[in-house]
Amino acid sequence: MKAATLRFGMVDRKNDTNNTIVDRTSFGVDYALSKRTTLVAEFGSTKQAVSGANKETDSFIGVNHSF
Repeated sequence: MKAATLRFGMVDRKNDTNNTIVDRTSFGVDYALSKRTTLVAEFGSTKQAVSGANKETDSFIGVNHSF
């Protein structure tokens, strides 16, 4: 049952004047260990497009189990 699923996401949030205020990109992978258990890993980057000064990166690793 071992299989990997790749994920990718993009967010381009705009304000009332149609200017981009937040730009986020993330990617991750879900790796099935069994029928009900999955390893999850994700990495993302967010920046405020108006100022460009605030840039954040984050990562996540976890296990998901269905009952």
